[in-house]
Amino acid sequence: QEGVIEKVKKGENEEPVAYLSHQAVINKQKTTTKLRVVFDASAKTTEGP
Repeated sequence: QEGVIEKVKKGENEEPVAYLSHQAVINKQKTTTKLRVVFDASAKTTEGP
């Protein structure tokens, strides 16, 4: 919605890139919660570091 994160189409970028895996953190104890995106920069993948 705010253009902070966007999906990259296959073949759109020919240069090497790095991605940070992320997930939403939601507080279930509250009726409303601001959504925070948390990045795990130490996460490992099967395709590389």
